[in-house]
Amino acid sequence: MKKYCNVKYGNKVERRNYSKMKYDLDLPNLIEIQTKSFQEFLDYGIKTSLKSIFPIESYNGDLKLHFNDFFLEEPKFNAEESRKRGFTYSAELFLNVTLENVITQQTKKARILMTDLPLMTVAGTFIINGTERVVVSQIVRSAGAYFTSKLDNKINKNRFTAQIIPTRGAWIEFEQNNKDFLYAKLDRSKKIPLTKFIHALGFDTQKEIEKAFGINSLLDLSFNKDNDSNCNDAIVELYSKLHQGERVPTNAAREFIRNRLFDKDKYDLSLVGRYKLNRKLDVLNRAENTFLAQDIKDLTNNKILFSAGTFLNYEVIKKLSLHRDKFRVELVNSDFHLQNQNHDNNLFTYRKNINDDQIYIKEDILHFQTGQVLIKADTLLDDDVLKILLETHKYNIDDKIMKYFANKEYVHKVVKDRQKVFNESLEVYVVDNKNNKRFIKIIGNDQSEDAENIVLSDIIASISYYLNLYHNIGTIDDIDHLGNRRLRYGELLKNQLRVGLNRTKKNIKDRMSISKFESITPGGLFNFSSLSMAIKTFFCSSRLSHFMDQINPLAIITQKRRISALGSGGIDRDRAGVELRDVNDSYYGRLCPIETPEGPSIGLICSLATYAQVDRYGFIETPFFKVIHENGKSVVSHQYEYLTSIQEENRIIATSSSCLNDDFSFKQTKVIARRNGEISLYNVDQIDYIDVSPKQIVSVATASIPFLEHNDASRALMGANMQRQALPLLISEAPIVATGIEHRIVKDSGCVVVAEDDGIVVYVDAKKIIIENNHGEQKSYILSTFDKSNQDTLILQKPIVKLNENVHKGDIIADGSSTHQGE
Repeated sequence: MKKYCNVKYGNKVERRNYSKMKYDLDLPNLIEIQTKSFQEFLDYGIKTSLKSIFPIESYNGDLKLHFNDFFLEEPKFNAEESRKRGFTYSAELFLNVTLENVITQQTKKARILMTDLPLMTVAGTFIINGTERVVVSQIVRSAGAYFTSKLDNKINKNRFTAQIIPTRGAWIEFEQNNKDFLYAKLDRSKKIPLTKFIHALGFDTQKEIEKAFGINSLLDLSFNKDNDSNCNDAIVELYSKLHQGERVPTNAAREFIRNRLFDKDKYDLSLVGRYKLNRKLDVLNRAENTFLAQDIKDLTNNKILFSAGTFLNYEVIKKLSLHRDKFRVELVNSDFHLQNQNHDNNLFTYRKNINDDQIYIKEDILHFQTGQVLIKADTLLDDDVLKILLETHKYNIDDKIMKYFANKEYVHKVVKDRQKVFNESLEVYVVDNKNNKRFIKIIGNDQSEDAENIVLSDIIASISYYLNLYHNIGTIDDIDHLGNRRLRYGELLKNQLRVGLNRTKKNIKDRMSISKFESITPGGLFNFSSLSMAIKTFFCSSRLSHFMDQINPLAIITQKRRISALGSGGIDRDRAGVELRDVNDSYYGRLCPIETPEGPSIGLICSLATYAQVDRYGFIETPFFKVIHENGKSVVSHQYEYLTSIQEENRIIATSSSCLNDDFSFKQTKVIARRNGEISLYNVDQIDYIDVSPKQIVSVATASIPFLEHNDASRALMGANMQRQALPLLISEAPIVATGIEHRIVKDSGCVVVAEDDGIVVYVDAKKIIIENNHGEQKSYILSTFDKSNQDTLILQKPIVKLNENVHKGDIIADGSSTHQGE
C-alpha cells in the first residue's frame, strides 16, 4: 500500500508527503502581526494620541488651540531608494489646527508640519538612515484587576492580595497583615486601613459600608480599631499618606485624589483594561454555584423572575444576565462620592432633572468689580446666556468662572459626569458540610460601563471581590497565564508619540500665555523638536528596536515573530524569577516552548508558535477545528475558530494525532485530550475542538526540524537557534528531507520576489523580470544584485521563471541568497 502522496509546495517544488494527517490548515501570514499592528497605529493610534492633548488652552483660558485632522504625505523616496541613499524611509505628518480667541470668537487656521514618521516596508521592517531595523513585539501584563494568594506557613492560612493595574496611572492595592487587618495602598504609597479607604470613596458612616458590603468580620476588625472615621477625615488621611504626612483642607485633598484616579489624562486603562475589568468584576461570574438569598423581581409588575433559594448554575446565570437592571443598585450617595467634583465654586451649573439635558446656572454671576448681578441663579444656560458671558470683558468676571464657561461642551460634560454610581449587587448563600447557610454579599461593577479610565463602580466591585475571596467566592489569577499577558507593537509607537506630544503641549501652553491673538500664528506656537527626538530615540536606541538579522530567511522571519518581555514597561532581566521564565500551560499553540535564547534571557524572549495570531486586545490566539456531535457520531468539521487562552478555559481539546475515519469521525471511543492544561482520556462525545496540526505548538524555526519528537528538548532548542546562523551557499541546495513549511518561511520573509498578479513573463534577465497581466498591463520587478546585508553577507536574487511562463498571483518568481526553487 502506498504510504505517501505527492504534494506541491509553492509553484516549483513537489515532494512526497508521508504525513498520516487527514486534515491540515494553511499557515497564516507569518509577519501579519507587524504589518497589521502598524496599520492600526496609522489608522487609529495617531488620531487618538493627538486627541488626548487637544484642545490646548492658555493658562488664563482666553486662547484655545483645536485639532481638526492630520494627514501623511507620500514618502519622497521609496524603500529601496532610501536604503541605497542612506535615508530614513518616512513620510511627513501634517496637522490642520485652529487657534481660537475664546473672548472674541475669532479664529485662525493653519497646516503645520509635525514630524517625519518612519514607515514600515511591505516586509515588516523600518529603514532608518539606510539600515534595515525590526521592532520586536513586547509581552506585558495586561491592565486589569488581579487577585493572588500566598500561604502563610506559620498559621497554614492563605493571605490574599489584590491589584488594580492601569496602562498609565496610579495602582490600587489591597492586602492583609499578620494580625488580619486589611489595608489599601494608592500609587505605591504607605498603607491605609481598608475601611478608611472605603470611607474616602464616599461612604460616610459604618452603617453605609455594612449596608453595601454586608457584615464582615475582617471589616469589623478595622471598625473596632477606628470607629469614628468619616468621609472627609479619610480623604485627608489618604492625601497625607501620598504626601509624607502633609495635611491640607478637605476640598483640596478631595480634588487631588479625584484627579489622580478619575482624570482621563492621568489615568488610562485602555480598551483592553476595560475589557479585562468588566470580565473579572462581573457579579454573575462569582455568583455561579451559589444559591440566591433574595427574590429578583420585575418592579413594573412586581413579578418574581428568580425566587430566593434558586441554585445559580450556568443556565440560570445565562438567563439572569438578561435582567441585569433588576439587581443594579446605587450603593454610594452621589453628593459625597469621590468621582464627582466638589460642591464648591468649581461647579457653576447643575441639572434639575437627571433625564433632561437642560443645564441651569447654579449661583448668581457677579460683575467682578462692581458686584452687579450679570446672570441670575436658576437661569437656563443657552447660547444667548453664553454669548453674554463671553462678550463681557474678561476682567469683569472672575477668571475661574470665565474659564468654566469658555467651552460649552465642557460645561455639559462636567454636569453630565455628576451622575449616580451604579453597581450590580446580589445576596447569595452557600451551604457547608454541616448544612449551615453562609450569607454573602457579592458586588460587581456596572457591566454597561465602557469608559477607558477607572470609575468608582470598578473600585467598589474590586473591594467586594477581595472580601469575597475570604469566603471562597471568586478565583485566584495566575499572572504568568497568557490570558493576563498581551502583546504590544503599534502601542509602543503610540506611547512614544504621546511622550513627545506631552512635552510639546507644555511648550505650546507657555507660548500661548505670553502671546496676543493678533500677533501670533498657529505655526508660531509649535516646536516639534522634542517629538522628533522621542521618535528617533525609540527607533535608534530602544531595546525593542533591533538591527535586522539578514543571515538567512529563517533568521529574518524568526526575528519578526520574536516576543520580548524586556524593554520599557517590561521586566528587568536581573529580577525575573524562575516562574516568569518557565513554560505555562497556556503557551500551547501560542508561544513556542522550545525556542528561546540560552543564557540570562532564557524564557524572557520567546517566539510565536506557527499558527499564532493576535486579537484586537493584543492577546495571542491559536486555531482549533470544531468537533460536531450529530447522529451519534463525533465528526471533525472543516470550520476552525481562533481561541485565546481565556476562551480555551474549560474546553476539551483533542490532539491532532487522534485517529480519524474517512468521514472525519473518530475511530476510537476514547481519545487523548486536554482540559485546562491537564491531559487525560475523554469520551469522543465530550470533545469540543481538535488541534489543527502537530506543528501548532512550536515556532517556525522549531517546526523546520525533521522528526522533532525524536530529539532531546535541549538539543532541539540548540538546533532551532543554530539554524538561524547558517550562512548561504554559493550554489543553493534544498534539503532532501523537509517538513513542508520551508516555502512559507521564504515567501513571508521578504527575501524572494513574489508575483503581485496573474500573467505571463515577457522579459527576464539577472536584474529585472517583467510580467504582463491579463489586461495587457506590465509590471517590472527589480532584483537585488550584489547588495550588502546588515551582516556583511551578499544579497543576490536569481530569477526562477522562464520567458513566456504563466505565473499566478503569490508565486515566487525569483530566489534569494539562501533559497532554491522557492524553498
